[in-house]
Amino acid sequence: MEFHQPTMQEKALILQKFNNPFAEGCDFAFGSLMLWHDYYRTAMAVVEDSIVCFSGLDEQGKESFAYSFPMTDGDPKPAIDSLIQDSIRRHYTLEFYSVTPKMRDYLEQSYPGAFSFTPDRDSYDYFYRTEDLIHLPGRKYHQKRNHIAQFRRKEWHYEPITPQNAQICAALNQKWYESRGMAESESAVAENKLLQQALYRLEELEMVGGMLFREGEAVAFAVGEPMPNSIMVEHFEKALPGVPGAYAAICQQFAEHHAVGYEYVNREEDMGIEGLRRSKLSLHPAFLLEKFIARYRG
Repeated sequence: MEFHQPTMQEKALILQKFNNPFAEGCDFAFGSLMLWHDYYRTAMAVVEDSIVCFSGLDEQGKESFAYSFPMTDGDPKPAIDSLIQDSIRRHYTLEFYSVTPKMRDYLEQSYPGAFSFTPDRDSYDYFYRTEDLIHLPGRKYHQKRNHIAQFRRKEWHYEPITPQNAQICAALNQKWYESRGMAESESAVAENKLLQQALYRLEELEMVGGMLFREGEAVAFAVGEPMPNSIMVEHFEKALPGVPGAYAAICQQFAEHHAVGYEYVNREEDMGIEGLRRSKLSLHPAFLLEKFIARYRG
């Protein structure tokens, strides 16, 4: 197994292998893989006709040595067998990260009793029905509708992010970053840097995005990408402080402009951040995609 950093030259292969029923979580979005591989020390290899990623750093910045579940347009079992044999030969504990219920069921059926599964609550993905985010129906969304109405009391409009206006979005992102005072956070610095680069490469990265303007000023933006299984994943969502309703408005507009035709919007995990968890729950997810760490025990 020869692991290396993923490259844009492998785009067609990665998209082909990621197009399978197991690709539900945000970990298996092409753009996300390409943006974050440096920070998480992610390398990939083709193992028995499957793509397997290896991560050397977890989301808390701690050392981690785990593999992704093999992504393939065929059967992942040959790749799993190969990884098991490699772990036995080299005397390490084989771990798979971001194991969803479908993956867990596959491992349990194919290797009865061979894996243990530990829930990773901070990494659960939040899934919302696209129609709910667009129309915000019923009493449970009353507060969100009020927030959007407050935002719309002044002149506003939405624009897709394009090469022609990407610099406006990049400046907005820098304002957001500076307003948060996060210069001491390694992950925030990394996110700011990679997002600034990504805004000029959305098409190449298979991403889409848009900005909200209020009285002529860019105040919020969101960026995501389509995935298999009728999923649109939203990677980034930012709004300037002091603009009432901006977050609710950009979430609704992103779904309306980019997620029509997709059953769900995956708004990713909360990383165990209490405020972020409350915010994501307040939008009433259809379900949380559970994730586990699977450890091979023979």
